[in-house]
Amino acid sequence: MPTKPTSTVRSRRATTVKVEEAPHPLAHLIPDQEFATKEMRLLGSDGNPICPENCTEHQHGGTYLSRDVHGRNDLSLLRYARRCDPPPNVKLYGPPGPGKTTLIMAYCATFKIPLVTINAFGGIDPNTFFGQWAPKSGVDVAEVMRVMGDVQSNLPAKERNDMSVVMPIVMAILGQDKFQWIYSDVVEVIRQDGFLFIDEANYLGGKVSAVFNSLFDRRRQITILEKGNEVIKAGPRFQAAIAYNPETEGSRPLPDAFQDRFVINVPIDYDRDVEEGLLSMYATLDMGEKLRNGVQMGEIRTPVSTRKLMDFEKFAWDMDLEFAIQNLVASFHKDERDTVMGSVRMFEDDFAEQLTQLHKLADEGDDEQ
Repeated sequence: MPTKPTSTVRSRRATTVKVEEAPHPLAHLIPDQEFATKEMRLLGSDGNPICPENCTEHQHGGTYLSRDVHGRNDLSLLRYARRCDPPPNVKLYGPPGPGKTTLIMAYCATFKIPLVTINAFGGIDPNTFFGQWAPKSGVDVAEVMRVMGDVQSNLPAKERNDMSVVMPIVMAILGQDKFQWIYSDVVEVIRQDGFLFIDEANYLGGKVSAVFNSLFDRRRQITILEKGNEVIKAGPRFQAAIAYNPETEGSRPLPDAFQDRFVINVPIDYDRDVEEGLLSMYATLDMGEKLRNGVQMGEIRTPVSTRKLMDFEKFAWDMDLEFAIQNLVASFHKDERDTVMGSVRMFEDDFAEQLTQLHKLADEGDDEQ
Protein backbone atom coordinates (compact mmCIF):
# COMPACT_ATOMS: atom_id res chain seq x y z
CA MET A 1 0.00 0.00 0.00
CA PRO A 2 1.21 3.54 -0.68
CA THR A 3 2.50 5.49 2.28
CA LYS A 4 -0.16 7.86 3.56
CA PRO A 5 0.62 11.33 4.90
CA THR A 6 -0.47 12.16 8.44
CA SER A 7 -3.49 14.09 7.13
CA THR A 8 -5.25 12.07 4.46
CA VAL A 9 -8.38 14.09 3.72
CA ARG A 10 -9.55 17.67 3.50
CA SER A 11 -12.91 19.24 4.15
CA ARG A 12 -15.21 19.40 1.14
CA ARG A 13 -16.82 22.63 2.31
CA ALA A 14 -16.37 25.92 0.42
CA THR A 15 -17.40 29.46 1.25
CA THR A 16 -18.99 31.92 -1.15
CA VAL A 17 -19.35 35.66 -1.02
CA LYS A 18 -22.12 37.57 -2.75
CA VAL A 19 -20.85 39.84 -5.55
CA GLU A 20 -22.73 42.62 -7.29
CA GLU A 21 -23.31 42.01 -11.01
CA ALA A 22 -20.69 43.62 -13.25
CA PRO A 23 -22.03 46.63 -15.15
CA HIS A 24 -20.47 45.51 -18.44
CA PRO A 25 -22.94 45.58 -21.39
CA LEU A 26 -22.01 41.95 -22.07
CA ALA A 27 -22.36 40.88 -18.43
CA HIS A 28 -24.37 37.83 -19.52
CA LEU A 29 -21.19 36.46 -21.13
CA ILE A 30 -19.08 36.68 -17.95
CA PRO A 31 -18.54 33.17 -16.48
CA ASP A 32 -20.28 32.45 -13.21
CA GLN A 33 -18.62 33.42 -9.94
CA GLU A 34 -18.05 29.75 -9.06
CA PHE A 35 -15.31 29.62 -11.71
CA ALA A 36 -13.38 32.54 -10.17
CA THR A 37 -10.29 32.06 -8.05
CA LYS A 38 -10.51 31.50 -4.32
CA GLU A 39 -6.92 32.66 -3.76
CA MET A 40 -7.64 36.32 -3.10
CA ARG A 41 -4.07 36.96 -1.97
CA LEU A 42 -2.96 36.81 -5.61
CA LEU A 43 -5.19 39.48 -7.02
CA GLY A 44 -4.16 42.94 -5.88
CA SER A 45 -4.49 45.42 -8.78
CA ASP A 46 -0.86 46.52 -8.35
CA GLY A 47 0.40 42.93 -8.35
CA ASN A 48 0.91 42.79 -4.57
CA PRO A 49 -0.67 39.91 -2.62
CA ILE A 50 -3.39 42.06 -1.11
CA CYS A 51 -7.14 42.07 -1.54
CA PRO A 52 -8.43 45.31 0.03
CA GLU A 53 -11.75 45.49 1.80
CA ASN A 54 -14.68 46.21 -0.54
CA CYS A 55 -12.52 45.31 -3.54
CA THR A 56 -14.29 45.90 -6.87
CA GLU A 57 -11.56 44.74 -9.22
CA HIS A 58 -12.41 41.06 -9.19
CA GLN A 59 -14.80 38.35 -8.07
CA HIS A 60 -14.35 36.65 -4.71
CA GLY A 61 -15.31 33.23 -3.45
CA GLY A 62 -14.79 30.94 -6.43
CA THR A 63 -13.14 27.53 -6.60
CA TYR A 64 -10.23 27.94 -9.04
CA LEU A 65 -6.71 27.07 -7.85
CA SER A 66 -3.87 28.89 -9.60
CA ARG A 67 -0.56 27.47 -10.75
CA ASP A 68 2.82 28.92 -11.70
CA VAL A 69 3.73 29.39 -15.37
CA HIS A 70 7.37 30.26 -16.07
CA GLY A 71 7.64 31.44 -12.48
CA ARG A 72 4.52 33.65 -12.62
CA ASN A 73 1.01 33.07 -11.36
CA ASP A 74 -1.23 32.07 -14.27
CA LEU A 75 -3.99 34.63 -13.60
CA SER A 76 -1.43 37.38 -13.06
CA LEU A 77 0.17 36.49 -16.40
CA LEU A 78 -3.14 36.91 -18.26
CA ARG A 79 -3.83 40.12 -16.32
CA TYR A 80 -0.40 41.44 -17.37
CA ALA A 81 -1.26 40.70 -21.01
CA ARG A 82 -4.49 42.71 -20.72
CA ARG A 83 -2.52 45.77 -19.57
CA CYS A 84 -0.20 45.66 -22.59
CA ASP A 85 -0.86 47.82 -25.65
CA PRO A 86 -2.12 45.88 -27.51
CA PRO A 87 -2.70 42.79 -25.34
CA PRO A 88 -0.61 39.90 -26.73
CA ASN A 89 -2.39 36.69 -27.70
CA VAL A 90 -1.97 33.60 -25.52
CA LYS A 91 -1.36 29.98 -26.51
CA LEU A 92 -2.15 27.20 -24.02
CA TYR A 93 -1.08 23.65 -24.77
CA GLY A 94 -0.90 20.34 -23.00
CA PRO A 95 -2.66 16.99 -22.45
CA PRO A 96 -6.44 16.71 -22.08
CA GLY A 97 -8.02 17.67 -18.80
CA PRO A 98 -5.40 19.56 -16.74
CA GLY A 99 -7.30 22.85 -16.77
CA LYS A 100 -6.62 24.82 -19.98
CA THR A 101 -10.25 25.81 -20.49
CA THR A 102 -10.77 26.21 -16.75
CA LEU A 103 -7.91 28.72 -16.57
CA ILE A 104 -9.56 30.96 -19.17
CA MET A 105 -12.96 30.70 -17.49
CA ALA A 106 -11.42 31.44 -14.09
CA TYR A 107 -9.57 34.47 -15.42
CA CYS A 108 -12.68 35.92 -17.08
CA ALA A 109 -14.87 35.15 -14.06
CA THR A 110 -12.32 36.64 -11.65
CA PHE A 111 -11.86 39.90 -13.53
CA LYS A 112 -15.41 40.13 -14.90
CA ILE A 113 -14.49 39.85 -18.57
CA PRO A 114 -17.08 38.67 -21.13
CA LEU A 115 -15.99 35.38 -22.70
CA VAL A 116 -16.94 33.61 -25.91
CA THR A 117 -15.53 30.15 -26.64
CA ILE A 118 -15.29 28.60 -30.10
CA ASN A 119 -14.95 24.82 -29.96
CA ALA A 120 -13.10 23.91 -33.12
CA PHE A 121 -13.86 20.80 -35.15
CA GLY A 122 -13.12 19.57 -38.65
CA GLY A 123 -16.30 20.78 -40.35
CA ILE A 124 -16.56 24.20 -38.71
CA ASP A 125 -17.87 26.94 -41.03
CA PRO A 126 -16.02 30.26 -40.71
CA ASN A 127 -19.00 32.10 -42.20
CA THR A 128 -20.97 31.49 -38.98
CA PHE A 129 -18.48 33.20 -36.66
CA PHE A 130 -19.50 36.81 -37.10
CA GLY A 131 -23.27 36.74 -37.51
CA GLN A 132 -25.94 36.14 -40.12
CA TRP A 133 -28.67 37.73 -42.15
CA ALA A 134 -32.15 37.12 -40.73
CA PRO A 135 -35.65 38.11 -41.87
CA LYS A 136 -37.00 41.26 -40.24
CA SER A 137 -40.03 41.10 -38.00
CA GLY A 138 -43.18 40.52 -40.05
CA VAL A 139 -41.46 38.88 -43.02
CA ASP A 140 -42.87 35.50 -44.09
CA VAL A 141 -40.20 33.10 -42.85
CA ALA A 142 -41.74 30.17 -44.72
CA GLU A 143 -41.33 32.08 -47.98
CA VAL A 144 -37.70 32.84 -47.14
CA MET A 145 -37.01 29.17 -46.45
CA ARG A 146 -38.71 28.13 -49.72
CA VAL A 147 -36.62 30.54 -51.76
CA MET A 148 -33.45 29.51 -49.91
CA GLY A 149 -34.17 25.85 -50.71
CA ASP A 150 -34.67 26.67 -54.39
CA VAL A 151 -31.40 28.63 -54.49
CA GLN A 152 -29.44 25.85 -52.79
CA SER A 153 -30.84 23.17 -55.09
CA ASN A 154 -29.50 25.08 -58.12
CA LEU A 155 -26.00 25.65 -56.74
CA PRO A 156 -23.02 23.26 -57.03
CA ALA A 157 -22.86 20.86 -54.10
CA LYS A 158 -19.80 22.55 -52.57
CA GLU A 159 -21.62 25.91 -52.38
CA ARG A 160 -25.06 24.83 -51.13
CA ASN A 161 -24.23 25.33 -47.45
CA ASP A 162 -22.05 28.40 -47.98
CA MET A 163 -24.24 31.24 -46.69
CA SER A 164 -21.88 33.86 -48.13
CA VAL A 165 -23.02 32.53 -51.52
CA VAL A 166 -26.62 31.59 -50.74
CA MET A 167 -27.88 34.65 -48.85
CA PRO A 168 -26.95 37.37 -51.39
CA ILE A 169 -28.98 35.48 -53.98
CA VAL A 170 -31.93 35.01 -51.62
CA MET A 171 -31.91 38.71 -50.68
CA ALA A 172 -31.67 39.75 -54.32
CA ILE A 173 -34.81 37.71 -55.05
CA LEU A 174 -36.87 38.81 -52.03
CA GLY A 175 -35.43 42.29 -51.48
CA GLN A 176 -32.57 43.25 -49.19
CA ASP A 177 -34.83 45.57 -47.19
CA LYS A 178 -36.55 42.47 -45.76
CA PHE A 179 -33.39 41.34 -43.96
CA GLN A 180 -31.24 42.56 -41.11
CA TRP A 181 -27.76 41.55 -39.98
CA ILE A 182 -27.55 39.96 -36.52
CA TYR A 183 -24.05 40.24 -35.05
CA SER A 184 -22.72 37.21 -33.19
CA ASP A 185 -21.35 37.22 -29.66
CA VAL A 186 -17.91 36.78 -31.25
CA VAL A 187 -18.19 40.24 -32.79
CA GLU A 188 -19.48 41.76 -29.56
CA VAL A 189 -16.59 40.53 -27.41
CA ILE A 190 -14.12 41.68 -30.07
CA ARG A 191 -15.31 45.26 -30.16
CA GLN A 192 -16.29 45.54 -26.49
CA ASP A 193 -13.01 44.44 -24.87
CA GLY A 194 -14.02 40.86 -24.15
CA PHE A 195 -12.10 37.60 -24.47
CA LEU A 196 -12.22 35.20 -27.44
CA PHE A 197 -11.06 31.66 -26.72
CA ILE A 198 -10.60 29.00 -29.42
CA ASP A 199 -10.47 25.53 -27.87
CA GLU A 200 -8.97 22.51 -29.66
CA ALA A 201 -7.44 24.97 -32.13
CA ASN A 202 -5.49 22.32 -33.98
CA TYR A 203 -8.78 21.08 -35.43
CA LEU A 204 -9.07 24.34 -37.37
CA GLY A 205 -8.19 24.02 -41.04
CA GLY A 206 -5.97 26.56 -42.76
CA LYS A 207 -8.98 28.19 -44.45
CA VAL A 208 -10.71 28.71 -41.10
CA SER A 209 -7.66 29.94 -39.19
CA ALA A 210 -6.92 32.41 -42.00
CA VAL A 211 -10.24 34.14 -41.25
CA PHE A 212 -8.75 35.25 -37.92
CA ASN A 213 -5.27 36.23 -39.08
CA SER A 214 -6.08 39.93 -39.30
CA LEU A 215 -7.67 39.85 -35.83
CA PHE A 216 -4.70 38.20 -34.15
CA ASP A 217 -1.98 40.41 -35.61
CA ARG A 218 -1.40 44.16 -35.26
CA ARG A 219 -4.38 44.99 -37.46
CA ARG A 220 -6.72 43.67 -34.74
CA GLN A 221 -9.75 43.65 -36.99
CA ILE A 222 -12.09 41.29 -38.80
CA THR A 223 -13.80 41.70 -42.16
CA ILE A 224 -17.36 40.43 -42.54
CA LEU A 225 -17.56 39.46 -46.19
CA GLU A 226 -21.29 38.72 -46.09
CA LYS A 227 -22.02 42.25 -44.87
CA GLY A 228 -20.37 44.12 -47.70
CA ASN A 229 -16.80 43.66 -46.37
CA GLU A 230 -17.61 45.53 -43.17
CA VAL A 231 -14.52 45.98 -40.98
CA ILE A 232 -14.88 45.47 -37.21
CA LYS A 233 -12.07 46.93 -35.09
CA ALA A 234 -11.13 45.23 -31.83
CA GLY A 235 -11.43 47.20 -28.60
CA PRO A 236 -8.15 48.31 -27.01
CA ARG A 237 -8.30 45.68 -24.25
CA PHE A 238 -9.65 42.80 -26.35
CA GLN A 239 -7.84 39.53 -25.58
CA ALA A 240 -7.59 36.21 -27.39
CA ALA A 241 -6.25 32.75 -26.60
CA ILE A 242 -6.13 29.33 -28.19
CA ALA A 243 -5.75 25.93 -26.52
CA TYR A 244 -4.81 22.58 -27.95
CA ASN A 245 -3.31 19.17 -27.24
CA PRO A 246 -0.41 18.56 -29.64
CA GLU A 247 -0.84 14.79 -29.31
CA THR A 248 -4.55 14.58 -30.16
CA GLU A 249 -5.31 12.00 -32.84
CA GLY A 250 -6.98 13.41 -35.95
CA SER A 251 -5.81 16.94 -35.36
CA ARG A 252 -3.40 18.83 -37.60
CA PRO A 253 -0.41 21.07 -36.93
CA LEU A 254 -1.32 24.73 -36.49
CA PRO A 255 -0.33 26.78 -39.55
CA ASP A 256 2.87 28.69 -38.84
CA ALA A 257 1.30 32.03 -39.83
CA PHE A 258 -1.52 31.43 -37.33
CA GLN A 259 0.58 30.02 -34.50
CA ASP A 260 3.12 32.85 -34.76
CA ARG A 261 0.44 35.34 -33.72
CA PHE A 262 0.23 33.83 -30.21
CA VAL A 263 3.29 35.06 -28.39
CA ILE A 264 2.68 34.12 -24.74
CA ASN A 265 3.17 30.35 -24.47
CA VAL A 266 1.53 28.65 -21.49
CA PRO A 267 2.18 24.93 -20.99
CA ILE A 268 -0.58 23.37 -18.87
CA ASP A 269 0.18 19.91 -17.53
CA TYR A 270 -1.16 17.84 -14.66
CA ASP A 271 -0.09 19.59 -11.46
CA ARG A 272 -0.04 17.68 -8.18
CA ASP A 273 -0.10 20.88 -6.12
CA VAL A 274 -3.27 21.99 -7.90
CA GLU A 275 -4.82 18.55 -7.65
CA GLU A 276 -4.15 18.47 -3.90
CA GLY A 277 -6.47 21.45 -3.62
CA LEU A 278 -9.13 19.96 -5.90
CA LEU A 279 -9.21 16.40 -4.60
CA SER A 280 -10.26 15.23 -1.15
CA MET A 281 -8.32 11.96 -0.82
CA TYR A 282 -4.59 11.43 -1.04
CA ALA A 283 -5.32 7.94 -2.35
CA THR A 284 -6.78 9.54 -5.47
CA LEU A 285 -3.59 11.53 -5.99
CA ASP A 286 -1.46 8.42 -5.59
CA MET A 287 -3.68 6.40 -7.90
CA GLY A 288 -3.54 9.13 -10.54
CA GLU A 289 0.25 9.22 -10.31
CA LYS A 290 0.50 5.45 -10.75
CA LEU A 291 -1.84 5.44 -13.76
CA ARG A 292 0.09 8.30 -15.39
CA ASN A 293 3.30 6.35 -14.89
CA GLY A 294 1.57 3.59 -16.82
CA VAL A 295 0.88 6.04 -19.65
CA GLN A 296 4.53 7.11 -19.73
CA MET A 297 5.67 3.47 -19.84
CA GLY A 298 3.31 2.69 -22.71
CA GLU A 299 1.07 0.34 -20.71
CA ILE A 300 -1.92 2.72 -21.01
CA ARG A 301 -2.90 5.05 -23.88
CA THR A 302 -5.89 6.83 -22.34
CA PRO A 303 -4.92 10.12 -20.62
CA VAL A 304 -5.59 10.32 -16.88
CA SER A 305 -6.94 13.84 -16.58
CA THR A 306 -7.54 15.89 -13.48
CA ARG A 307 -11.19 15.94 -14.51
CA LYS A 308 -11.27 12.12 -14.55
CA LEU A 309 -9.92 11.97 -10.99
CA MET A 310 -12.42 14.57 -9.78
CA ASP A 311 -15.28 12.59 -11.31
CA PHE A 312 -13.99 9.44 -9.59
CA GLU A 313 -14.17 11.13 -6.18
CA LYS A 314 -17.60 12.60 -6.90
CA PHE A 315 -19.06 9.18 -7.71
CA ALA A 316 -17.31 7.56 -4.74
CA TRP A 317 -18.93 10.20 -2.52
CA ASP A 318 -22.37 10.40 -4.14
CA MET A 319 -22.81 6.72 -5.09
CA ASP A 320 -20.33 4.26 -3.61
CA LEU A 321 -16.71 3.22 -4.02
CA GLU A 322 -17.33 0.16 -6.18
CA PHE A 323 -19.41 2.15 -8.68
CA ALA A 324 -16.67 4.79 -8.86
CA ILE A 325 -14.01 2.15 -9.52
CA GLN A 326 -16.00 0.34 -12.20
CA ASN A 327 -16.97 3.61 -13.86
CA LEU A 328 -13.36 4.82 -13.90
CA VAL A 329 -12.04 1.59 -15.41
CA ALA A 330 -14.78 1.64 -18.07
CA SER A 331 -13.49 5.02 -19.30
CA PHE A 332 -10.29 3.37 -20.58
CA HIS A 333 -9.82 1.42 -23.80
CA LYS A 334 -10.97 -2.18 -23.55
CA ASP A 335 -7.46 -3.63 -23.84
CA GLU A 336 -6.25 -1.37 -20.98
CA ARG A 337 -8.91 -2.18 -18.41
CA ASP A 338 -7.29 -5.18 -16.75
CA THR A 339 -4.08 -3.19 -16.20
CA VAL A 340 -6.03 -0.18 -14.90
CA MET A 341 -8.17 -2.31 -12.60
CA GLY A 342 -5.09 -3.90 -11.08
CA SER A 343 -3.63 -0.47 -10.35
CA VAL A 344 -6.86 0.93 -8.92
CA ARG A 345 -7.47 -2.08 -6.64
CA MET A 346 -4.09 -1.43 -4.99
CA PHE A 347 -5.62 1.68 -3.38
CA GLU A 348 -9.03 0.24 -2.52
CA ASP A 349 -8.44 -0.05 1.22
CA ASP A 350 -7.03 3.49 1.34
CA PHE A 351 -10.12 4.78 -0.46
CA ALA A 352 -12.46 3.04 1.95
CA GLU A 353 -10.61 4.42 4.97
CA GLN A 354 -10.43 7.97 3.65
CA LEU A 355 -14.06 8.02 2.54
CA THR A 356 -15.00 7.04 6.07
CA GLN A 357 -12.99 10.00 7.37
CA LEU A 358 -14.70 12.34 4.88
CA HIS A 359 -18.16 11.23 5.95
CA LYS A 360 -17.17 11.68 9.60
CA LEU A 361 -15.98 15.24 8.87
CA ALA A 362 -19.23 15.98 7.06
CA ASP A 363 -21.32 14.62 9.95
CA GLU A 364 -19.36 16.69 12.48
CA GLY A 365 -19.93 19.78 10.36
CA ASP A 366 -23.66 19.11 10.19
CA ASP A 367 -23.79 18.74 13.98
CA GLU A 368 -22.11 22.15 14.43
CA GLN A 369 -24.74 23.96 12.35
